[in-house]
Amino acid sequence: MAGVQHQAKWIAGGDAAQRNTRGYFASVIVAGWWDAGGIVRSDRRGFTLVESLLVVVLVGLLTALLLPVLAHARASVRDVMSVANMRTHAQVLAAYAVDWDDYYPALADPDATWSIIRGGGQIQTCRYFESVLFWNIGLCDQYYDGVVDHESFRHPAAHPDANAPLDVSYLLSSAFLASPAYWEEKTRIGPSQWGPSRLSSVVFASDKAAIVEVHPDRGLPTIVVKRGIGVAFVDGSGGRFDADDLVKPYLHGDGTWWGTWLPVGVYGMHTVEGWSGRDRH
Repeated sequence: MAGVQHQAKWIAGGDAAQRNTRGYFASVIVAGWWDAGGIVRSDRRGFTLVESLLVVVLVGLLTALLLPVLAHARASVRDVMSVANMRTHAQVLAAYAVDWDDYYPALADPDATWSIIRGGGQIQTCRYFESVLFWNIGLCDQYYDGVVDHESFRHPAAHPDANAPLDVSYLLSSAFLASPAYWEEKTRIGPSQWGPSRLSSVVFASDKAAIVEVHPDRGLPTIVVKRGIGVAFVDGSGGRFDADDLVKPYLHGDGTWWGTWLPVGVYGMHTVEGWSGRDRH
């Protein structure tokens, strides 16, 4: 009888020992890991709440510092791409002059109340000087594969409706739509001085603007704009300039007669002395 009791105690004790052993191994597994060489205990610990919060704050600060830099870099790249667009268009205008007996685009009739410009499946009615805005329609069939909304007609940062009611980010220079006398205070008479111009008449091809940018942020480069003025010249060169680098435009712009569009001077568009003058010092 005593032997049976001793055996039962041993069994109970064995069960307890097994339970203790299992508990030991569980605690070891939680604290470390098991490998082929036995149980290895880890000395690593997780981040504290304060450390985690510090990391989040530092990441936020770095992001806040870098975002304006990245945004500025992206804007600069887009401005460079826009200058490339303008230079391409200036070269297209030179090709147009070769194809059309040395004339720059004359898409509207100076004697008509309204003119019609066709191209790319579109028909646009405009006044004489408004043709500088719709030149993409008149030239798209021959020089832009009939794509009237070709991506090169807009600044890379401009959306299709960003410049509403403008359809393009680049304008032809209005100086080519009238004689040089029209662009001087003392000799301006009126619509009798309107008419097309020949490319060979340009005196300063590297300084006379052919294309002017309407920037998505700064808009038309009137005299209140002081920097970042995008211009492409007759010789196909181009760039972005401060106002001090450019010649001030004729202040009265197109004028106020019927057929005009802009009554204020715009850099590169309303060149003093017209195509015989210059837009860059």
